[in-house]
Amino acid sequence: MIDTSMSKKELEEFLSKPLIARIATIGKDNMPNIHPVWFLYENGIIFISTGRDSAKVRNIKRNPKVAVTVDVSEDGVNKGVVFRGEAELVENDELSKRILLKYLGPDNPKFKQLVQIPRIVVKVKPEKMFSWDSSKIFG
Repeated sequence: MIDTSMSKKELEEFLSKPLIARIATIGKDNMPNIHPVWFLYENGIIFISTGRDSAKVRNIKRNPKVAVTVDVSEDGVNKGVVFRGEAELVENDELSKRILLKYLGPDNPKFKQLVQIPRIVVKVKPEKMFSWDSSKIFG
């Protein structure tokens, strides 16, 4: 069987791109909720910037267990990663700005608007992680 997992270098390169991640949280009805998010990946940790009053923040306060996925599919090739762990809510305006800059850049008027909104960082240190790159099947 062919190992399709990404190396540490491949994973870091993949996650450095401005891709959309999805974080799954557990709602007050005990049902999963999926939220598209912007993120940074540094030193094996996922950081997500979100509004302080968002549903994902309320869900994490009730139950910190989350899953995060980042994946792409192009021309029949699928690549992605799934992280599972517990989320921690962290006050860090500088990190929030860095996440926004990754996706918008400093001159984008939306960046200037979003940095004014009270934000919090969701920090996910994965307990489990798996990745795949189906291009490895095709050589």
